[in-house]
Amino acid sequence: MARLWMAASLAALGLAGCAIGSVSDGGSLSGSFEVAQDYRQAFLAARKQAERCLVGDGGYEVRAERNDAAGTGLIRVVPRLVEGQVARIEVVPQGADRTRVDVSMWGRSIWNADAMRAMHDAVVFGVPSCTTYMPGKSKDADWFHTR
Repeated sequence: MARLWMAASLAALGLAGCAIGSVSDGGSLSGSFEVAQDYRQAFLAARKQAERCLVGDGGYEVRAERNDAAGTGLIRVVPRLVEGQVARIEVVPQGADRTRVDVSMWGRSIWNADAMRAMHDAVVFGVPSCTTYMPGKSKDADWFHTR
């Protein structure tokens, strides 16, 4: 019985490792954009977007750290049971009311190009939504790129 449990556990961990991807130093999709707002507002909007749209059915969690002394913020979406990350959002002030947002996502499942566009719109317009409804540019003119 113990052997069966051990084999099942190893298989589950192996499959989970394949299923989560990783976004260290970039990721499958990455890009930056600037918004005309304080970094605290941009951070809050990005965090709400991640919590609403990037955690799936509960197998992932949002880890957010804001350092007001340094004026930076980091939001990561990570799996609960294994190492890795599927999304990373860094918020860096570029002046009093200007902020750069760097976004990286795995590029699969709910962390795809649609999620990148939705993150952009959530930060720019301050309204979280898992789908972007804004008329926009063609897919070839997106602000992010695939690695």
